Amino acid sequence: MISYLILWKKNSEQWLPWNDCFEAADFHDIASSFSNYTHKIDDFFTKNAELVLSEALKLYQDNKDIIKLIHTIIYSDNRQFVKSFGNTDCR
Repeated sequence: MISYLILWKKNSEQWLPWNDCFEAADFHDIASSFSNYTHKIDDFFTKNAELVLSEALKLYQDNKDIIKLIHTIIYSDNRQFVKSFGNTDCR
């Protein structure tokens, strides 16, 4: 995900995924751009990774904290993950 941002480029260092989220469907569109999921090959893990990212973007929409978002997705144990995503479509 971080490599997608191309952090070393001046014009992308201030970009956050929330900058492009104006409607509910935009969260899914942003999450899809980080994925290689296609409907032709129903990959359970890739499809659900998109869902997790989409829901995490919604969770952190107010504070726009990309570091907390990444930590929640990557470093949460099962209990923390359930607590974070229990009231989302990830349940």
